[in-house]
Amino acid sequence: MAYGTKQYMLPVQTVYNPKHKDAILAKLVKGNVKLLVAFLLGIMMGRLGLSPTCNSSPNKPNPTKIHGSIQHYKDLPTQKTSHGSITKRQFLEAFAVPRVTGFSIATIHPGESVHAHDHHNMHEFFYVLEGEATFIMCNKQDDSKVTRYDAKPGTFWHVEPHCLHGIDVPVNTTSGDLKIFYGGVTDANYEP
Repeated sequence: MAYGTKQYMLPVQTVYNPKHKDAILAKLVKGNVKLLVAFLLGIMMGRLGLSPTCNSSPNKPNPTKIHGSIQHYKDLPTQKTSHGSITKRQFLEAFAVPRVTGFSIATIHPGESVHAHDHHNMHEFFYVLEGEATFIMCNKQDDSKVTRYDAKPGTFWHVEPHCLHGIDVPVNTTSGDLKIFYGGVTDANYEP
């Protein structure tokens, strides 16, 4: 059977139909942002081969002895980012977990932007919590061009290494500040 043609039962008791995937995803995501963020973190940790214990694998102890943390957004200090006046509140510091470049929520005010750049060794993940923006990303068919995407709450974005990317928040937006959850994972051979 081809990918995407199998019928699935979802927790909302809706039969999956590929023609209605956007509406179904919107129902699942609406009101479940915390669940989605935890799910994405779980996927990233699983891809890294990390378990919820202090060891990165049963045979290889993790020397950093990560025991986990629980934090509330309002309790985190506001920090500057490497992208000008854009600020963030950081849940997980860079490389507290091997290969993970941290997890933060960035605030980008109307009229501000993250200028186009790339990372040679990092996959970066973004999830829009509030506001609207334009995501700028490399064009797979033509490296000399970029593609622009309108992003709004619920938009997830994955950027692979060597892909030029940036974010623009229009000065005349009516949706206010952009709040975006983001993090990254480096290639297996990268050492900070």
